Amino acid sequence: AAGASLDRALALATRALASARAERNEDPHRRRYSIATAHRLLGDVHQRRGDADTARRHWATGREQLPAGIAERPSELAER
Repeated sequence: AAGASLDRALALATRALASARAERNEDPHRRRYSIATAHRLLGDVHQRRGDADTARRHWATGREQLPAGIAERPSELAER
C-alpha cells in the first residue's frame, strides 16, 4: 500500500511541476517559486521512494530556480 501511495504522490508531484511550468503570471518571480516548490516536492517523494540521487537533483534544480536579490515573501523564504 505504501508503494502505491508513493506512486500516486510521484504522479501528483509530476503534474504539479508541469502545471508550474505552464503557469503564465504577471510576476515572473512567482512562477519561479512555483517551479522550485514543485521540484522540492518531487525531491521529497523520490527520497521517500529511496532514490536519493534523483531527490538531490530535484532539490538542486529547485534551488537554481530561486531568484537572487529580491525581497521574499514569508512563504517564499521556506523554499531556501
